[in-house]
Amino acid sequence: MVMGVLLFISFLSAPQGIKNITSYATAIGGFLYPFIWLFAAIYGPELGREIAKEKYAVFGYMGGLFLLGLFLSLFMALKYSFKSSK
Repeated sequence: MVMGVLLFISFLSAPQGIKNITSYATAIGGFLYPFIWLFAAIYGPELGREIAKEKYAVFGYMGGLFLLGLFLSLFMALKYSFKSSK
């Protein structure tokens, strides 16, 4: 899903700054978010499920960063058009 959103962003004719911010937010959030579930599954049996999730909560916040990137890409899709082929 992340690669599809990044390709979609690359075809928009938005300013390069907002495209970079959106791309980084989507890529970083989409890459790091699943690690909360991995670490919670690994350390859950010895620490307890809730404590393991709280210990690695920073990875959970990356899901919000991913959603921010998705909302920014939706905003760019509504505001800017696609690049025209030459």
